[in-house]
Parts: sequence; C-alpha cells; structure tokens
Amino acid sequence: MKRQGRGKIVNLVSIAGRALSDDSSSACAAARGGVIAFTRKIAREPGPFGIAVNAVAPIPR
Repeated sequence: MKRQGRGKIVNLVSIAGRALSDDSSSACAAARGGVIAFTRKIAREPGPFGIAVNAVAPIPR
C-alpha cells in the first residue's frame, strides 16, 4: 500500500464495543473495544502514505 500511495484497511466490529448491551459478555465487549482502540491508533500511522483505516460497527435490527 505504501508503494502504491493509497489503500484502505477496514476492521469489522460489533456495536458491543461502543455501547452497553445485554446480549454480549464482558469479554466480547472488551475485545470489540480493543479493536476500535487499535483502529484509532493505527489510523494515524499510515495516513501520510494515503492509507485510510476505518472500523465498521453494524447496528443489529
């Protein structure tokens, strides 16, 4: 991606990492929260190389 000067990294997480939920365990929420924090941290590193990093947390219906 650095050689190309562009790219996208997308991490998929559940809503359990962002909000309280009765449907998930505390371990699940911690893991999802970790993925979100990891995504935020690494988003800054490849940015200058034209690489976007995002997390998608679909909301269940």
